This record gives sequence, structure tokens and C-alpha cells, in this order.
Amino acid sequence: YAMGLLGLRAAARAYEGRLDCPTRLVEALCQRLQLEPANFRRDLVLVAYHKPLSRADIAGLASLVTRLADEGDPVAARICAKVAADLAGLGVHAARQLFRPEETFAVVIAGGLVNAGERVLDPLRQEMALAVPHAVLTIGDQPPAAALGRLAIEKIGSER
Repeated sequence: YAMGLLGLRAAARAYEGRLDCPTRLVEALCQRLQLEPANFRRDLVLVAYHKPLSRADIAGLASLVTRLADEGDPVAARICAKVAADLAGLGVHAARQLFRPEETFAVVIAGGLVNAGERVLDPLRQEMALAVPHAVLTIGDQPPAAALGRLAIEKIGSER
């Protein structure tokens, strides 16, 4: 969701001429959301507030931002880097709250940002390795809610 939202915000700033470098975000969002480029700001407001865009719709824009970053768009690359840094910071914070520094533990990465690939996962791995070197990172193969449900069932079964 964060990556999609940042992409929308950056596109609005680009359309208004408030960015320091070029980006293809406006063009790509016009194609994805079927907006008229000449009326981007007006049409984006209509889509965002009158349709409105759901959290899932906005989260789905992460793939567009990632694709543009992979194609060399500097604004999209900055967005990906920020999301990766935020995610790494959250992971490190959670790990430090839940585990002792010398403790080995598993961290399962799941959810939509896994689809962003190495652009997000590599900085996450690097930061976790530096900050909590005993963390063992794994990419989940289930939706986060299903995985949490399975863990809860296993926990209940082990307590009997």
C-alpha cells in the first residue's frame, strides 16, 4: 500500500512540476487507471475520492512503481528504496523487541511487497543481517493472513 500511495503522490507532484527529475509515473498511472493525461490532476481526484480507490487498488500500484524503477525511472527507484528502508527498519525494530541479540530466530517475509523482488528484498536482507545477524530470513509461500492462522492453530495444538 505504501509504495502505491507514494507513487500516486509523486505522480501528482510530477504533474505539477514539483519534482527535481523526470518520471514516467504520470504516463503509467494514466494508462493503468484509464485517466486522460491532459486532465491528470482532476481525473486522479475523481478516481481517488469519487470512485474511490480501495486500499487494494492502491497497493496494486506497487507493481507499476517497481516496474518503472526496474526500467530506470529515478523517482520510482527512490520510492522503492524508501519503502525497502522503512520495511527494514520495522523488521529490525520488531526483532529487537521480540528476541535477544544472541538468539537465532526465523523471519518470514510475506505479502505484496515480496512481488517487488530484490529491489525491496535485498536492502531488507542487508539491514537485517547487520542489525540482527541471527535472524534467518525466508520468503513465505502463503498469504500473510493464512500463514498467521496456521501458526495460531499450531500454537493452540502445542499447548494442549
